[in-house]
Amino acid sequence: LSSSSAASDVYKRQACPLPTAATSRRGCAAWSLGDHFLGCPSGAAAEGLRNIAHRHDSVVRLLADMLHGVFKFSIRMSRRDNATTPHNGQCTDICAARMVPPDPVPLLIDVTIIVSTAASYTATAKSASRLGINAFLGNEGDEEKRKKHGANARAMACELVPFSLDVRGALGPSAKRFWDGLWKSHIANAPSRGESKWTAIAERRKWLQRFSVLLATENAEILMTKAGAYWNKHGAERSAFLLQRLRG
Repeated sequence: LSSSSAASDVYKRQACPLPTAATSRRGCAAWSLGDHFLGCPSGAAAEGLRNIAHRHDSVVRLLADMLHGVFKFSIRMSRRDNATTPHNGQCTDICAARMVPPDPVPLLIDVTIIVSTAASYTATAKSASRLGINAFLGNEGDEEKRKKHGANARAMACELVPFSLDVRGALGPSAKRFWDGLWKSHIANAPSRGESKWTAIAERRKWLQRFSVLLATENAEILMTKAGAYWNKHGAERSAFLLQRLRG
């Protein structure tokens, strides 16, 4: 589930700063050890670590599988096919065209996963608390994607679909409209496919569970590998601080 205005450099390999007593006093009470590692972009598979790029790409692949397998979209995922601004290499994650029934307007879908409570994004955490998670994801996820790709998507006669979600699974406004619209139509048209509506409803539930399990698994792998590696390297110097946080 990538980038937002609060974390636009999410794929750069520098680590996010860990919190200090000073930042905690400035309103980072929502910070937890897990939030830091769920959003920190450092680490790579070559180091035995699961990183956030892997989580993002896993969600993109599962979304593409659902669109192709259930809704009969043709899917393209190469950078060349999806490049909305070829001069600087920016691209969306999925280019999808509906084949049944045919739709002449291709969709450009761009996924972003945001850790709304991480202390690395202090202003972001406050904004999420004030606005509510849905409105926050609309501001920090959907709008940033529209600024980044919207004009070029229109020039290419494509419809841009920002697909933002919180690291814990909450969908942003655009993603929820897209998800609900697909499944509402799929369930309503079940009799024309020779299926009962209950079969289609069960299928929707199955895919929702697949996304939930995938996100939970990716988050667990990130925490187990990155937090474990950090603890092995810095455990002695941070143990007192972490124990204080856990007790407080």
